[in-house]
Amino acid sequence: MPVWESMEWSHISWSSPEKNERILFLGDSILGGYGGTVEKALGDRFSIGKLISSKAVDNIYLIKEVGLMIDEFGRNDSIKLVHVNNGLHGIWHLTPENYKICYDYYIQSIMEKTPSSKIVLALSTPVRVGGDEYKYHKINDRVLRANETVRELGQKYSLTVNDLYSIVDKRQDYDAGDGLHFNAEGSKALGEKVLEVVTNELEL
Repeated sequence: MPVWESMEWSHISWSSPEKNERILFLGDSILGGYGGTVEKALGDRFSIGKLISSKAVDNIYLIKEVGLMIDEFGRNDSIKLVHVNNGLHGIWHLTPENYKICYDYYIQSIMEKTPSSKIVLALSTPVRVGGDEYKYHKINDRVLRANETVRELGQKYSLTVNDLYSIVDKRQDYDAGDGLHFNAEGSKALGEKVLEVVTNELEL
């Protein structure tokens, strides 16, 4: 059984649904921060889908929501790329072993639903102790283990891995104050990295 948070939430959107080429971004509130940068850059050509959710990879409803987004237009081949940024949800309550099992199943499910799509896996960003000094939260060790799992799955399935961790690591000037999220400058830096990887994958 999944361990649910006290309040589960999801934000689902497709921009310019009339466009026949689509890119789907999956993630948590970090995606909410950088998604606008990517959408602004690619929205003229692609319909940009975003599933921003608190649900972790052990929650079957996350996979169901992904399925709804993929099936919405009746053509999964219209989705040219899926960028998966699982984020921090799951690292708090899942053991490293169970996290790997659940994440692996999550990736398999996405690949089965979008067999013609390129898939990119993103590393999660560091967790810091909020304040003026850059200091890792003790939970960050779990972030590093989770990111190693992402690298292993990327190698297993020959998928590109997008290193978002290093983009904001040790950048106190990017911190939004809570140790989890990033200010406008930090979110822009993440968005630019995502944009770089996506454009390279799609050879734009």
